[in-house]
Amino acid sequence: MKQGAACEPAVALFFIKLYRQVSCNIECQMDKHINLFTRYFSFLDKTYSDFIMCPKIDKIERENGDTRRHVVHASALNYGSHHGEVPYDRIHITLTDTPENGVKINKVIIQKGISGKEISAQCRREN
Repeated sequence: MKQGAACEPAVALFFIKLYRQVSCNIECQMDKHINLFTRYFSFLDKTYSDFIMCPKIDKIERENGDTRRHVVHASALNYGSHHGEVPYDRIHITLTDTPENGVKINKVIIQKGISGKEISAQCRREN
């Protein structure tokens, strides 16, 4: 194709669809993390209500290969530190999600004063 020449409509349409698919894949992954974290966050004690920044599902493990039974590892940062006056804390949550017992919080750990590098890693969106 000559420089400055118009694209064939089919080629242009292909690239538009490709762009939309890539954009959707990235956005859908972000939405999936946020929606899944929101589902599990509602099971936490209100003591942890400040941990809403950069929610992330760190890992999902199937129990005995069953697609309906999971052990979920999730994390988030505390909102109260977003003005930069105090260091961020991060919550680590381990829970079990099964059809028989629903969601059960197994372990909650608060990691105090995390580094800038850890903050960046927590808030990075991966596809």
